[in-house]
Amino acid sequence: MVVMRYTKRNEKEIVRKAVKVLKKGGLIVYPTDTVYGIGADATNKKAVSRVFKIKRRSKPISVLVWNKTMLKKYSYPSKLSLKKLPGKYTFVLKPKKKLPVSKSNIGFRIPKHWCTEISKQFGKPITTTSANLTGKKTPSSIEKIKGTFGKDISLYIDSGSLSKKPSRVIDINGKRIR
Repeated sequence: MVVMRYTKRNEKEIVRKAVKVLKKGGLIVYPTDTVYGIGADATNKKAVSRVFKIKRRSKPISVLVWNKTMLKKYSYPSKLSLKKLPGKYTFVLKPKKKLPVSKSNIGFRIPKHWCTEISKQFGKPITTTSANLTGKKTPSSIEKIKGTFGKDISLYIDSGSLSKKPSRVIDINGKRIR
């Protein structure tokens, strides 16, 4: 378990380390434009099942893609999703490629945040589920998240306190879910 404190100066080093962990099937906790997320290779069934297990989750998990090109590669984006992303939204869309995060539609995010660089350098989508146990409030600090997940996470990226609300979830018909 490694904790790295984010600064603009060490961003490239953090991204390199995160990609290395993801390539080995490991899990990361990383900041987004809203809350801390748990990241895994969204195409790796074993890694995704570890996320479900540590979160005690059965509902589908959303994924982060780095830009609209990757969004179009993995989903059938709606006009609204193309208009609103990047931003603090998760759009539930029909996938083009089956991913182990869901048996049907998948939530896709493109945050306005440096964390998209992890997906860009990795070359694939990563999971972006909040760093909490299912049904519990998402902690705002890495220390509290570490207290919950401990060594189940290979890399924690500490960007200070994130006390923002999770992204707004909108289904493929443009209806707000939460």
